[in-house]
Amino acid sequence: MILGLREAEVRFVVVGGVSARLHGTTWITDDLDICYALDEENLRVLAATLHAWGATYREHRPDSPASDDVDEDALRGSTILNLRTNKGDIDVLSRVAGVGGYEACIAVADEYDLTGQTTFAAIDVPALVAAKRAAGREKDRAHLIELEALLVVAAPGLSEGAPEALYHRLRDRLGDRLAPEDAFTVTVGAFARVEQLERMRLLARKSPEHLALIDAELAALPPKEQLATEIRDLVRAVGPSVHSLSTGESATLRRATEFARRQRPGTGPRLR
Repeated sequence: MILGLREAEVRFVVVGGVSARLHGTTWITDDLDICYALDEENLRVLAATLHAWGATYREHRPDSPASDDVDEDALRGSTILNLRTNKGDIDVLSRVAGVGGYEACIAVADEYDLTGQTTFAAIDVPALVAAKRAAGREKDRAHLIELEALLVVAAPGLSEGAPEALYHRLRDRLGDRLAPEDAFTVTVGAFARVEQLERMRLLARKSPEHLALIDAELAALPPKEQLATEIRDLVRAVGPSVHSLSTGESATLRRATEFARRQRPGTGPRLR
């Protein structure tokens, strides 16, 4: 989707989960969030691109247009549109809470290389922190913990590090200062990423260059067995917080607990 937007010469900045992943969080995200420029030419090319992708509304918000058409008027008159396309899910924002519109976002963005020939912009960590604080949603709590931790423990050249480096930064540098529930969040995210990389590796068997990248990222993470054991042990320390997990985190926790039990039969708490 990013490549398609760049090829169409849409003016946009990546925000949300993809930007956070680029900066080193352990989040798993299945959609792309962008903030777009509001000039008429940009509205035209963005609307045309979304139309070519067969965009439909995934979720209607109070400020969503009454019409089902994802057109220039819809983009001009809305703060956020949650869309489903034949390329994947995408949320398009005219303004990011806590940061501002496109001009404000591009002013606090880092540039990333996509293909060796194409670059794109993604908002930086302080802007992500500001956006999460402004959103004020309960589900953003864990995300905000990781982002604020990045500001505390990240070495210079943050954007050049491997995404999974945050796991080691938090566990190694903060040590006992990392609360159990925060360590739990990071470890569950790391376990989910290992699972995702394993699936990606199966799909990339015939692509040596992709396999090399996947293997490098897997090597930067602790072994799956270690992560599962840490999660099993942290469940006891976290206690009631386990019940406030998101659906995705709960599913990952169940898989990690079962994985740890298979490694050592008869061990680990039984989660219902």
